[in-house]
Amino acid sequence: MDGGAGSAQNLSTGKELKKLEMITERLQALTRSLMKSRLSIVLFAILCASGAVHGQTQPKPPATAADWIERGRIDTALGDLAAAIDDFDRAIKLEPSNALAFYGRGFAKYAKHDLDGAIADYSRSIDLNPTSSETFFNRGLAKYDKGDKKGAMADYTAAIQLNPQLAQAYNNRGIIKDEQGDHDGAISDYDNAAKLNPNDASIYNNRGCAKELKGDLAGALGDYSRAIEINPKYADAFSNRSRVKLALGDKAGAAADLKSSKDLKPSA
Repeated sequence: MDGGAGSAQNLSTGKELKKLEMITERLQALTRSLMKSRLSIVLFAILCASGAVHGQTQPKPPATAADWIERGRIDTALGDLAAAIDDFDRAIKLEPSNALAFYGRGFAKYAKHDLDGAIADYSRSIDLNPTSSETFFNRGLAKYDKGDKKGAMADYTAAIQLNPQLAQAYNNRGIIKDEQGDHDGAISDYDNAAKLNPNDASIYNNRGCAKELKGDLAGALGDYSRAIEINPKYADAFSNRSRVKLALGDKAGAAADLKSSKDLKPSA
């Protein structure tokens, strides 16, 4: 993900994008059910890095683009997205070619459900730093939510080409392939995602769905069971396994799984 005009600047941008990636993991969870959550850990790390911990209760006012980006990062973690966008606006005014500022503002806009604004900012960030896998991945999220699955697929593929270790990009691309009826392609992507992140229950649940759609009920059963093993409170996996057990003639097992699913989602 190192990119830009000069190697030193590229490395700095890459490191800064890594910091924002930590925040991305949390706020995507708040805006999309597919993502995960760790706000308190991320926020504490950000506050420590910014000097807001260790007795510095009144940090100096922002003066540089980097200062405004740092404050934007903190406001994003705190959930004050309007303030974060203003922070990144100020950074962009100071440095109109700062890829990180556009990335941060795009992320805040995405969290506010401003998909068009997020896509525009991510696109500008990519123009300035075309080797950031995280930016391609996040633009793919926004495009998918907007209904542009072809565009999302292209962005996930670009993210994978830049960073073959990005498990969630394989997983999300697999979801699109499944929706398009390419179950073999989806399974291949889920296989890669599972190798990279073997403890993500959602990957096994997704692969189970693809196998079930292909008619591989035994394989689907194994994947749903693995998802439940990783996350015993995974209601959807219980529901999916119930359906497969019923198809395989295990009525008692199907009933037990269906009950577990309903117990875990009492409002469903």
